[in-house]
Amino acid sequence: MDTRHNKKLGKEGEDAAAQHLREKGWKILDRNLHLGHDEIDILAMDGETLVIVEVKTRATDSYGTPQDYITPQKEHSLIRACERYLWDSDWEGDTRFDLIAIYYAGKKPQLIHIEDAFYPTA
Repeated sequence: MDTRHNKKLGKEGEDAAAQHLREKGWKILDRNLHLGHDEIDILAMDGETLVIVEVKTRATDSYGTPQDYITPQKEHSLIRACERYLWDSDWEGDTRFDLIAIYYAGKKPQLIHIEDAFYPTA
């Protein structure tokens, strides 16, 4: 797959994820938020909880499911981005990390939303 196709697929996945969250009644605060060298795909509120949402989209699950692509390095990147956001915004409420995994099996994307996908460790 070429880079242009991957970017288009990624944007489609993020759009589907944001729509899914809106349908659940969540408030989307920001998308593709760059904090230093790190990025948060979707920053949202689930009630009173701030949620950092990582979206992984794949054209197929032939090489594993999208959630298999959350590496320890990606977790560290998300934690750094979250810490920066919390510092900049003075947020002191509950925060969690979710994953929305999307893969295309046929014409309609399959969406898996995993709440509390990982817990930051010291």
